[in-house]
Amino acid sequence: MITLTDISSVVCHVLPRYDVREAYLFGSFTRREQTSDSDIDLRLVCGHTMTFGALYELSLELEEELGRKVDIVTNPPDNMRPAFRKNIE
Repeated sequence: MITLTDISSVVCHVLPRYDVREAYLFGSFTRREQTSDSDIDLRLVCGHTMTFGALYELSLELEEELGRKVDIVTNPPDNMRPAFRKNIE
């Protein structure tokens, strides 16, 4: 089963090629409730040059490296629903 260390290693390897300023893991992996079917949830703070196409390529690259579906959220925490924002903080 994939570990937090595995996720961190892949994210640290892949993200520098993209305009990503910060990355946060949230969801079942952070709560240690993941199953073999769990996806990986990431919140990214992207720079102004990040395009939708680049974000799509990033998600595909992460999924290939991690062997799991990766859900990426990019909207600022202030714009998120309070219950969802609490899970990230």
